[in-house]
Amino acid sequence: MRLLQSWLSDFIDIDLTPDELAGKFTLLGIEVEAMEKTGACFTGVRVAEILKIDKHPNADKLSLVLVNTGAGEQTVVCGAKNIAVGQKIPLAGVGAKLPDGELKKTSIRGVESCGMICSAGELQVAESGPAHEHGIMVLDAGLAPGADVAALFGEPDCVFELKITPNRPELLSVLGIARELAVQLDKPLKKPAAPKIEGTVPPIPVRLEDPESCPRYTARVLKNLENRASPDWMQKRLKALDSNPKNALVDITNYVLYETGHPLHAFDFDKLAGGELAVRRARPGERLNTLDGRDVPLDPGCLVIADAEKPAALAGIMGGTETAVSEETHNIVLESAYFHPPVIHITARKYGFRSESSYRFERSTDIENAVYASDRATELILACCSTPETVVSELGDSYPKPYAGAEVGVTPRMINDILGTEIADEEILRILRALSPDMDTSVTPWIFKAPSHRRDISLPCDLAEEVAMYAGYDRIPVAPRPATVTITEIPAQQRLASRYKDKLAALGFYEVYNYDFLSGAELAGFGLEPGQQPELENPLSLDWQYLRPSLLPGIARAAAYNARHSAQAANLFETGKVYAKTPGRPAEKLHLAALLCGTWPQGAFWRGGEIKPLDFFHVKGIVSSLLSGFEQVDFSPDASPPDYMHPGICAGIKVNGKPAGRAGRLHPSSLRAAGLKTGSAWSFELDLDTLAKCGAASVKVKPVAEFPSAWRDISVVIDKTAPYSRIEKTVRDAAGEHLQSVTLHDVYNGENIPAGSQSVTLRLVYFSPERTLRDSEVETSFNAVIAALGSKLNARLRS
Repeated sequence: MRLLQSWLSDFIDIDLTPDELAGKFTLLGIEVEAMEKTGACFTGVRVAEILKIDKHPNADKLSLVLVNTGAGEQTVVCGAKNIAVGQKIPLAGVGAKLPDGELKKTSIRGVESCGMICSAGELQVAESGPAHEHGIMVLDAGLAPGADVAALFGEPDCVFELKITPNRPELLSVLGIARELAVQLDKPLKKPAAPKIEGTVPPIPVRLEDPESCPRYTARVLKNLENRASPDWMQKRLKALDSNPKNALVDITNYVLYETGHPLHAFDFDKLAGGELAVRRARPGERLNTLDGRDVPLDPGCLVIADAEKPAALAGIMGGTETAVSEETHNIVLESAYFHPPVIHITARKYGFRSESSYRFERSTDIENAVYASDRATELILACCSTPETVVSELGDSYPKPYAGAEVGVTPRMINDILGTEIADEEILRILRALSPDMDTSVTPWIFKAPSHRRDISLPCDLAEEVAMYAGYDRIPVAPRPATVTITEIPAQQRLASRYKDKLAALGFYEVYNYDFLSGAELAGFGLEPGQQPELENPLSLDWQYLRPSLLPGIARAAAYNARHSAQAANLFETGKVYAKTPGRPAEKLHLAALLCGTWPQGAFWRGGEIKPLDFFHVKGIVSSLLSGFEQVDFSPDASPPDYMHPGICAGIKVNGKPAGRAGRLHPSSLRAAGLKTGSAWSFELDLDTLAKCGAASVKVKPVAEFPSAWRDISVVIDKTAPYSRIEKTVRDAAGEHLQSVTLHDVYNGENIPAGSQSVTLRLVYFSPERTLRDSEVETSFNAVIAALGSKLNARLRS
């Protein structure tokens, strides 16, 4: 940002040199990238005419120059080679104050010199006469000897090029910088008092259709104006900031933007259809011819200012040519508004626009400054463009939800404890009250009411930072302070994640890392409704607009990338946060997910092992291995699987009776959306937060069994629809305490098996760590199992 020192002096009395002022900026955390001094930074330099040039008696490269100073003649010593009789030159007399210091009488090689003929570099001004690469400055021949050279270059001034960080948008104006200096230098702020403009006619109607994107919109109509050239003083200031003056109405809106930091826009009232305005989203098929000469097709999501028929401007970014102000404009609508920063950022990025307005709006302006900026601009317009017939309307102010700033409780002791300082209470009070005159000190702690231009202040540590900056960072002691290191226990879900990552890596899986964000298209491709997911207010890209509800879309994208690079078989897994939309902050959970596609194993075994396509039982085996430390793990058909899972091949996973994830086959439409062309892909996703609460059994070392086990095989014909989890639960419930394990040995569908049924063979193993079981005990349990299967599942022994 460019800043003119003389303009800054309108707001605060500054008795500092440009170099001293640059030092103050640095202390405020504002980087000075460049300084350009203008005008005459010297005194005591007069126009003189060269009358005669003689050789110096004691130096070959010096000359004795006789000059007419307007008050007489005098001789000076000069080493320049471009001097000539008759030239008008700048002569600094004894006592003259130059940028490098005060000139004193001196003797050069035995000859006394009572002045110095100056170059442009010595005066630190641009060459105004004939160009000379080296040597003295040659002035206009028409100048009279004795004239003040400083008058040729105007008042001294300096243009600073400042680097304003994105977190300090309140500094993007002359007013903002002056406000900081006023606190630092303990001087009053001289903010121009814009008079309250009393309108004589009603304001223009404005429909605020999207108050979330535009919380405040003000509009004022001014009629019967004469759009003249802006005053010279205004044009000079705008030119110093690299803004090209055009006409008074345009120049004034630019001037107020640089002065107050609040962008304005002026519409030609006569070119607005219907005599009304609407702040709304663009509609399909609408276009806008922008002021930079582009014909832009408007995305339905971008915010526009429209009349009764069409868009007139991209809100907060750029106006349209059809309603632009020109020299023939006599009636205008003056806009002063506040727009939600992410809305402006996304639109400006989408269309590649960059303007002084968008630069400020996307970083946030002061919503409470909108009326002041409008009144200030109206004052200048009336001063520059009014006629006896000028009419001003009332100010239309659409502000449905007024801004309420943060209130922070703070005491001097809190500030000093944070900084490790002993700054006096009076000094802290001065600084905080300068930042917020409305601060309430009648209570303890003090209530600091953050001003609307400082939305970044919400905590006591924010105020401590402000006090440190204004009081001086050198007040913070540099003595080392002991650090307290608190070692906390690793959360249970993190321990599970670490254990499972090691186990999956040992099983041949590769870990992937994805960002926590997805695009609306990715969500829709996985059958997820974007509107139901947490959305970022200010996404870096539309590809990262939503927080992910599952890890699988990202893993599938990674698998597709590998497939495009000839890795058709992939076993990938990821651990990370997933999010759900809830009131307030989105809910977060730690998940583990994996995806398998291709064959198992992925390559031919050297001993000729058979390579088979992956199926559900590969996934179930892996999940069972991961969850082996829990007491009870159940797989059952998922009654309502998500749209990205195959509805007929998806199992819900319960651990100790709690839903903890699901496993199965990804839906073909989800694979296509991810760009994965494989025939099928299998996956599972586990909720580690839930698993951590299930109380995984610790690993226990058991002695070698002293007593033998007994086993029985049972084959039953049972309905095909009976889930295995129910069969196993029925067996365990009926078998009693000595049942050690139940294993599925065979499933048969073929000859002698009725339609709709299947043969299931189970092996039941019985064991007691205390004694050898009697055959009668085993038979009793076995018979109870047969009876339970028959009564509860209508199963019969296979003959």
